[in-house]
Amino acid sequence: RGLGDVYKRQVYANDLLIKDTGSVIGPVEADKVEVQGHLEGKILAKTIIIGANGVVKGDILFSESLKTEEGADITGYIKKTESTSLEAAQNEFKLDSIEARESKDKDKEKSKKGRPKIVASN
Repeated sequence: RGLGDVYKRQVYANDLLIKDTGSVIGPVEADKVEVQGHLEGKILAKTIIIGANGVVKGDILFSESLKTEEGADITGYIKKTESTSLEAAQNEFKLDSIEARESKDKDKEKSKKGRPKIVASN
């Protein structure tokens, strides 16, 4: 394929390096991922590095370490996980999201009752 082609598939690897001119669309599952280019999809890895020119549009799930350099562009949720498979990590992530949403809803209900919440005071 030519230089301008973009592959849209799930990627499994031990180590994945997306260089400055590289682009991946789809979920990635690896031991180590380094993004210097563009990645659009979920990432699950033990170690993730997002370089200064790296762009990630998707959730980031890591089990050991995450390094982002100044200038990295990330649009998505970031979570440290114990899971080693993308499916298990996503299920864990969804559970946390549901629990956080339920907690937030309860806080809203509490704030509606009783005295008004003071936002600012002189």
